[in-house]
Amino acid sequence: MIKISPWEEWARNEEAPTEGLLRTLKNPCVMGRFCVAPALGGKGFGRQVIAASFAKAGSLGYDGVFFEAVTTNAIGLHLYETLGFPVTGKIHAYGLEFNTYEVPFDP
Repeated sequence: MIKISPWEEWARNEEAPTEGLLRTLKNPCVMGRFCVAPALGGKGFGRQVIAASFAKAGSLGYDGVFFEAVTTNAIGLHLYETLGFPVTGKIHAYGLEFNTYEVPFDP
């Protein structure tokens, strides 16, 4: 399951400070809970889930996607790097450090 939320809804419920966190997006979709079962890893499912999620967010009128990934998730971080997603910031929440990502959609 992937949760798609408007920025305002996510920011209102987020433990970490969100003020000044966005850098480029004006109407971002916040996505969370990207995950693939370990037994299915390395088969391209992560890329497919991200592509389908981004397509859905674009069809809903968002200008891009904001998400975060815990810095201990080496597999996820590698996937985001290979997809060309730049780290745009870092936050601390729930006793953990997260990279933040903003991925704008092509106009």
